[in-house]
Amino acid sequence: MQADLAVALEAEERRRQAELGVPAARRGQGVAAQLGIARRVSPHRGQVLLGTAKALTEMPCTAAALRAGALDEWRTTLLVRETACLEREDRARVDAELCADLDRLDGLGTRRLVAAARRRAAELDPAALVRRRARATADRSVSLRPAPDAMTYLTALLPVAQGVGVLASLQRAADTARATGDPRPRGQLMADLLVERTTGQASAQAVPVRVDVVLPATTLLHDGDEPALLLETGDVLPAATARDLITTAATATTGQAGAHHAVGDSGDTEAHRRSGTTRAHGNTGVPATTAGSRDAAPDGPGSPIAAWVRRLYADPGGHLIATTSRARLRPDGLAALIRARDGGICRTPWCDAPIRHTDHITPAADGGPTSLTNGQGLCQTSNHTKQAPGWHQHVDTATTAHRVTTTTPGGLTATSTPQPALAPTPPGTPPRAAMAPPDLRPPRPARRARRRPRTRVRTVFVHVAGPTACELALVSAVDTPPGG
Repeated sequence: MQADLAVALEAEERRRQAELGVPAARRGQGVAAQLGIARRVSPHRGQVLLGTAKALTEMPCTAAALRAGALDEWRTTLLVRETACLEREDRARVDAELCADLDRLDGLGTRRLVAAARRRAAELDPAALVRRRARATADRSVSLRPAPDAMTYLTALLPVAQGVGVLASLQRAADTARATGDPRPRGQLMADLLVERTTGQASAQAVPVRVDVVLPATTLLHDGDEPALLLETGDVLPAATARDLITTAATATTGQAGAHHAVGDSGDTEAHRRSGTTRAHGNTGVPATTAGSRDAAPDGPGSPIAAWVRRLYADPGGHLIATTSRARLRPDGLAALIRARDGGICRTPWCDAPIRHTDHITPAADGGPTSLTNGQGLCQTSNHTKQAPGWHQHVDTATTAHRVTTTTPGGLTATSTPQPALAPTPPGTPPRAAMAPPDLRPPRPARRARRRPRTRVRTVFVHVAGPTACELALVSAVDTPPGG
């Protein structure tokens, strides 16, 4: 059974790490990731499976029911979770009472099974449940995960009284607004009120937000319909939705309808400006202050520019390409490029967590360069896991797709290849000239009473040798509320 193999794997890995002199507190690091690769699931799921397998050594009847097929893996995990707070003897009693007779499990639904385990745990050791609830209160948190159609699920894990209180408050406020003539449905009102109360803005639509969108330059310029990628969630956006996001952000820099707005490139050199190879459009309206702009660079994200464009380039296969740096810590531009190439999702095989660290595939301590080829985006757990003894990674130089091969201490190998940022260019397609930054401004009025200060926008280019490179835009849209 896979649970038995998981327990054996951990025991062997702890023994091996002890022989290598790994401190006792760190032994066992990386076992869950190895289990995830072996079972083709995420490292987090691997950790859950490993914990369940270890708990089953104290629950023989549940383990027997799993082997016999009377319980599936999910229901087994729930039983382990509900008895985790009990002492070994009490857990064994619950195990025998619920799972010794397999006929009792026949037709027993998951909710009834969990309720029975929870009831017996409360009867055997009520103090253990009190301690468990105290620990759960300490684990309260807020998280975000993607939903279909460019939406997200914002989830708050709260004590039950607080959660019910928040919901009741939103419901009362929404009912009051509807009673005074607000036409929005109750659900929409509750969602808008949540955003407004949390951010302090007067309107949910006016909340400052920075999102990074990767899209072909043709899509940005209305010359194509290839979809874009939202790096915050890894979600794919239709071309029209991506353009609407960027245009909305650009038009939000002033409180006047039809006011001029800015879409510029990020960073530039004086030589480029003198040569006339760049175009940057300044904000001719009153600049609005965005969230975090006080500490931001004047020409980067968070500046008065509402939507800024960084030019990236892809090869004919659709894969992003760039240059190297000798810096130990990755420059912001290179880190953003790695994140864009990897789609905002951890490169560990079968891991869906968002990128938190920009990692050297060959460690810098071993001479690994700070470059696009030697870089990858990882979640925090995966970056720490690969530091354990016996883990190795290398880049397959025989392909331009940036294929990374991971070898575990147990000898398993898995590969990770990012999806192309652009659709591959068909053979024989002539090279396309570089495109100018987009000008999303409405027509300039014939006369103006007085000239307002122009916001300075600088531009930087990533130069790529060869005529076959096609252009890609990394757009960071900073949606700014009217009037700052």
